Amino acid sequence: MFLLIFLAGCTPPLGAPRLGPLDGQVIASEGTSSGIQTFTTREREIFRDGTGLMAARPAIVQRGGARAYAVLTNVRRRAPNAPAVRLMATGTQLLPYERHDRLYTHCIDGCQKAEVGAIRLTEDQFIAAAKNGLPLIVEGRMQSYAGSVPAGAFARVLAAAEAQRGSDPPPIAPRGDLVFEGPVPEP
Repeated sequence: MFLLIFLAGCTPPLGAPRLGPLDGQVIASEGTSSGIQTFTTREREIFRDGTGLMAARPAIVQRGGARAYAVLTNVRRRAPNAPAVRLMATGTQLLPYERHDRLYTHCIDGCQKAEVGAIRLTEDQFIAAAKNGLPLIVEGRMQSYAGSVPAGAFARVLAAAEAQRGSDPPPIAPRGDLVFEGPVPEP
């Protein structure tokens, strides 16, 4: 009986939105001054072996009718050498990958060396991934990784972004207090 009462306290109030399991949630945010909307999911591990791990998540960034589509990646190694991604592909098609940073992460019991970045996708590629998933092949300097980002993650992100597409804020008005005459002062 105590367990039932305890679990009842964890349920949302009647009429509140039910977001589903954590793995199925879409994380949505909007910049307060920019109005840029971002939709993504939690990172999902798509590859793991004795020395390497790769996690990925789809993302859409939109504002004023313009959209950008991507898969955010986190490649980690538990070996002496840090990951150094040389290329990413799906099947035989090379994907445009951009490294954002190389850092130490997950410092709970010793840090792991990581490379985080983004794979830019077209709208058609993102929609196809929402139906079929996105198998990835990653070639690194010391290791190769292969995994698949599930179709459901793309579909949930796409549905959330579509639901908010009409609610874009008006364009940002230029601020008069940021106009400089002459050379820009140095900090």
